[in-house]
Amino acid sequence: MRKAAILCAGCLLLLAGCGSAAASSEPASEAAPVVAASPAPTVAPAETPEPTSAPEPVPTETPGRSDNLLMNASISTAPVMNGAGTAKIGERATAWFDAAGLANISEAQFSEFVAARVEGQSYSWFTLDLNDGTGIVFNGCGTIVADYGYLDDVGRVEESLGTVTLEESGYTYTAN
Repeated sequence: MRKAAILCAGCLLLLAGCGSAAASSEPASEAAPVVAASPAPTVAPAETPEPTSAPEPVPTETPGRSDNLLMNASISTAPVMNGAGTAKIGERATAWFDAAGLANISEAQFSEFVAARVEGQSYSWFTLDLNDGTGIVFNGCGTIVADYGYLDDVGRVEESLGTVTLEESGYTYTAN
């Protein structure tokens, strides 16, 4: 017990000396009174963390110029948070491309984009945001089937309008 008291007293002296004028190169001024901290409560009240809004995507890749305009789309990533918004459980990616421009993209160009930017990635989902409230979402970066529809605030399909499927002849779209 005596050792513990001596140890505590020594720690208090060290802590008091850390902020003293003697330990500083500044001229001495009035010493601040030493105030003992109140003891911490033994049981903290349980707080439910407020869910946070969806984190903003962070630009991670700006590809070089290609004849395939889809390949020129910038890609951003953002964390995927748990339901309470308190812990990162994955990562998502988003590429932006105008819906009107998608009509000028061939199936071969779309396949090139999927193979180069989506396939083999470890994102929870990859969204091709068409800048009109809709997008194509590759869940788990799977490239066989993708959902097309209205997007929510984190780039998932909220209301499905159709499916993009990889066939032997390439990607095809089927409306719901």
